[in-house]
Amino acid sequence: MMRWFAAIVFVTAVAAQARAEASLFLFPTVTMKEQGITISNIAIIDADETTAERIRGIIVPADMCADGYLDRKEIVALCLANEAGDVRIYGTGVRVAAASEAQRVRAAVKKGKQVRFRVLNGRVAVELTGTSLEDGAVGDWIQVKVRGSNVSRGRVVDERTVEHAL
Repeated sequence: MMRWFAAIVFVTAVAAQARAEASLFLFPTVTMKEQGITISNIAIIDADETTAERIRGIIVPADMCADGYLDRKEIVALCLANEAGDVRIYGTGVRVAAASEAQRVRAAVKKGKQVRFRVLNGRVAVELTGTSLEDGAVGDWIQVKVRGSNVSRGRVVDERTVEHAL
């Protein structure tokens, strides 16, 4: 009886090790490439080297991205179909933007457009009107000409607001 128990425990342990475990940390947005996208384009892969290589090579079919979104169920199905093993996914899905859309999103603030320039100092915020002197995406630092002739640098918050924290 003990031999059977030991054999079952051994087989279970070997089977558990054969199913490699991997974690995928999804990016919020990716840009569709001409050659297509792979799992490594949509997520950070945390796994042993052989499992990571197997997962990295999985190609995401273009028709799966047609709606502009890859949800968790689609990614799980893709991993299961390619025998990627036990995969844990962190994130609800990935927005897949077309290359032309990514260029549009890139420049949230256009050169020469009027923006709100917000200066933050602790709890005090002063908001001025200014003109952007360069294009910038959300998170980029750009120059803004504020009333008169003052030129300051700030971080793009949205398409109409640039902030500078002191």
